Amino acid sequence: MRAPPRRRLRAPELQLPVRVPLRPPRHRGRAAPAADPRRRPAPGPQGRQGPRRAARRLAVHRSLRRQQPRTRRLDRRLARRGARRRPAHRHRAHGPVLGARAHRPHRRPPAAPHHGPRGRPLRRRSHDQSALAAEASGKAADLLAGYRVLSGLGAQGAAADRYRKASRDALDGSLHAAGAQGVYTGSMNLASGLFVAGLALVAGLRALNGDLTVGQLITVVGLTQFIIGPLSGLATNAGAIWAAALASAERVLSILQLPHHDATHGDARPDQGDGKLSLTGVRTEHLDGVDLDIAPGECVGLRATPAAAADLAALLSGGTRPEAGTVAWQGRPFAEYDLEALRAAVLVVPHHAALFDGTILENVSLLTADRETVDAALDAADCAEIIDAAPAGLDTEVGEEGLRLSGGQRQRIALARALAQRPPLLVLHDPTTAVDSVTESRIAERLRAARGTRSTLLVTDAPALLAVCDRVVDLNGKAAA
Repeated sequence: MRAPPRRRLRAPELQLPVRVPLRPPRHRGRAAPAADPRRRPAPGPQGRQGPRRAARRLAVHRSLRRQQPRTRRLDRRLARRGARRRPAHRHRAHGPVLGARAHRPHRRPPAAPHHGPRGRPLRRRSHDQSALAAEASGKAADLLAGYRVLSGLGAQGAAADRYRKASRDALDGSLHAAGAQGVYTGSMNLASGLFVAGLALVAGLRALNGDLTVGQLITVVGLTQFIIGPLSGLATNAGAIWAAALASAERVLSILQLPHHDATHGDARPDQGDGKLSLTGVRTEHLDGVDLDIAPGECVGLRATPAAAADLAALLSGGTRPEAGTVAWQGRPFAEYDLEALRAAVLVVPHHAALFDGTILENVSLLTADRETVDAALDAADCAEIIDAAPAGLDTEVGEEGLRLSGGQRQRIALARALAQRPPLLVLHDPTTAVDSVTESRIAERLRAARGTRSTLLVTDAPALLAVCDRVVDLNGKAAA
């Protein structure tokens, strides 16, 4: 009788091809023959293949099994590098190669942790704490600087809520930093304590075994008590204080490492005395082809929008360059002059001029002008009532950024400081916006006399100041008056 069809399978453990029947044989019309105990059992799968062939396959299989740990190590090494081992070749008819690992879908290895500097969590939280504290301090300074304005608008409650929120955020940042510092210090103290305890325990066991004498044991215990203090101090100083210092240093370096201004200047120096300012086809974001000439000793008024006036002040101070056109002083472009020497010849006073922490005399003279020049500048800026009302006269402290003075008083002190320098060309941007009309008229009359034969450019819309100008020019270059 013909043997039933069989199919090839592989054992799950040995991965060897095994021939098994699909179904048991059927005996038609008669019972299955009884097994003869004297009969030799049929050979197994390996017996059918022959002893030499089975031994050869078994030897190959054992060799491949010995190579599997090496293959696993290779897989782990490639996984750390982000690579992948080429999968074993899969045979189409008989399955995988003998001993080869079954193909598994590739799983991306977890991203390697970023090994930053020691104390990185402490540095991060210390940096956040410093940033939040600085923000709260900045808001407090702004509130103090604008307290009079807030009082006039009745917005003290809203400003207090903003500062309260910033202060609460700073407190939360301090608590987070303190928590991280406590965990770090506690863990380091625990580690040092365990080290000392282990050292003492080993010394005690050695003493019990007779390896150490009593004197040696006392010496070891005393030494451990002596070094536990330095170890705890090292953990505290090297971790918490060092992390806070690095976080503060990072904030300072973020300012010191800012890129320098890309505007380059030459080394030429302007000639002593007056000169002519020429703007030819100057074009910026808010200026469109401005042409302007200011002769020596001329006082010119200029009407401009706030954005255009800011662009013009930046150009004349040497801070920026025009997109098109040229800005020249004494017949040479601004780029050829040394920046400090150019600013001494062309002095630009911005709209929001800042005062320094010191006395009125120190702010006006800048330690360069003599007393006669300072008195003339204060009189031209109509600062007599300020000096009379001040408790110490010219020696009165103005506070940081002039916080002890009103807005109009700060503006007049800044104008007197500019007049005391006596530059060949003085550019004033809205110098009297915070004073009343009567004071503005007096300043306009005295300003022209104080400048004398020096050139002045007034960028303003104030009628009192424009009335004393030789001519008034708008941005399209047409004379208005």
